[in-house]
Amino acid sequence: MFVNSRSIVNKREELELIVEQEAYDVIGVVETWLTNSIDNAEIELAGYQIFRQDRVNQDKTRGGGVLFYVKEDINVVQRDDICNVQFPESLFCTIENNGDKTLLGICYRAPDSSLDSDTGLFNLFEQACEDCNNCIIIGDFNFRELRWDKPETLPDDHPFISCINDNFMYQLVNEPSRNDNFLDLIFSSDENVVENVIVREPLGTSDHNIIEFKLIVSKSRADKSVLNYNYHGANYQEITAAAICKRWENIEPDNVDDVWSGIRSDILQIRNNCVPLRGKSKLKCKWSTNIVKKCSRIKRRAWDRYRKAGKP
Repeated sequence: MFVNSRSIVNKREELELIVEQEAYDVIGVVETWLTNSIDNAEIELAGYQIFRQDRVNQDKTRGGGVLFYVKEDINVVQRDDICNVQFPESLFCTIENNGDKTLLGICYRAPDSSLDSDTGLFNLFEQACEDCNNCIIIGDFNFRELRWDKPETLPDDHPFISCINDNFMYQLVNEPSRNDNFLDLIFSSDENVVENVIVREPLGTSDHNIIEFKLIVSKSRADKSVLNYNYHGANYQEITAAAICKRWENIEPDNVDDVWSGIRSDILQIRNNCVPLRGKSKLKCKWSTNIVKKCSRIKRRAWDRYRKAGKP
């Protein structure tokens, strides 16, 4: 799923409801409007890890920013090496499984983007395509003049079209996502790895529509056998008493490695006895009642009827 949120903080609850219903693996968001004063805890979704790149611009302090939500049981690595100082509002991550890599990128190009910034964007496409044969880049690119539903009208000498053609990428969104403009787009180095692209209703008060799509990639799930301990629920009085009973101060330091091995074994035993395991994260919204879910379904059906009516 991908969306231009125009502030993710005040739309997090509706996003949480949609995620509960659809259970997306990856969610891309542009125009997050986040700053370093906003902690991840304010925008977190249960069961997802967050990768974000906030806007850092002294001239334009409001707006911008990009992020990915990725399910926490998917092995993913943020790629800080794929970047360009001229186009900072971008983020790339790699999903890898048994040697197969998929590079996911997200970009936000402002409507008043400069020539230098556009050059940085084109360089990012080149970096990404050179790094990985299986590359998907999503984002709001704000080229209003390009009509992607009419390929025959796309000018080959347009700088962005030249960039896409030079890097052998396909654009896969065939419906406008903001009024009649094609701003939010999906590019892929393989047109067969992205399926079922659907333009949905807007997210909250955003003036951009949600774009839903299916990504055919190889993904490795995290090792579920790894135990997750809940240290906030630990009995620290019991831990302290158990540690005192070990009498570590009386150990004769004949061999440092042997001493450390013994202490480590004692610590793990105390942890196993005194620290409870953390339960699996649940995606269910606590406030998501049957009435809320019904209203959400009504909203989506109303949007579908509106689009089918062909109204502007």
